Amino acid sequence: MLRNAWRAGGIIAVAGGSFLLGARYGNECPLRNAQAATAVSPVPTLPPLQLEPAEEAKPTYEVGPSRASEIMRYGFPGFDNLRTFEDFVLSYDRKTRTAHWVCEHLTPSRLIYDPSVDRSKCEFRSDPSIHKYFQSENTDYRFRKVAKKSLNTYILTGPLYLPYKGEDGNKYVRYKVIGANNVAVPTHFFKVILAETSPGNFEMECFLLPNQVIPDSTELSTFYVPLEMIERSGGFLIFDKLPKDKLKKVNGKKVGGLW
Repeated sequence: MLRNAWRAGGIIAVAGGSFLLGARYGNECPLRNAQAATAVSPVPTLPPLQLEPAEEAKPTYEVGPSRASEIMRYGFPGFDNLRTFEDFVLSYDRKTRTAHWVCEHLTPSRLIYDPSVDRSKCEFRSDPSIHKYFQSENTDYRFRKVAKKSLNTYILTGPLYLPYKGEDGNKYVRYKVIGANNVAVPTHFFKVILAETSPGNFEMECFLLPNQVIPDSTELSTFYVPLEMIERSGGFLIFDKLPKDKLKKVNGKKVGGLW
């Protein structure tokens, strides 16, 4: 019936017209109706499935808060490639692949003593995560005695590459390198200790040690040098923010406001 109705309407509308036009119109209408009848309703759109990535197991490390401003209270020798840790600050030298310097801050409260531990019966081991040139060895622990008696103790340590006089009378700087990365082996080390013995009063000791085995029986005073000698050799200033009038002794000798 629907096909006949469309066909009749087409004949009336084009009376006297071409038979082909009426026939074409009649043939297209059933096709359109068939398409409309067979049209499929659109599939509803679903929200994308949210997949959370699997959490990768990561190791946890206990890292204390940085005390850089407290450790470096009396001045930075330099600012090249600084690395800060809970108890010390380090400046790394990319050329020699060692440190320019390492600065520690010690107080009696941070030197934890456990009476149940007898250190004389313990096997001493250096921290393998720190380059051997800057690991604390047994001889270094004598400086902890100063820290136990002082309010605050600042210890600055670093390498030096000092010149020597050759047979031809000229001076040369010569040092060994080791490993695949050519890590420089310093000729000497310096160590400067700044101790606050009482509120606002400081004492300083300055040491220059050759990079060789030093017997424990050797008096440390043998290696006393002026602070200026270390500063000139290292190319930086040490504890330069400390007011001059606060320094009472240098290398065991009283000073009158001068370093």
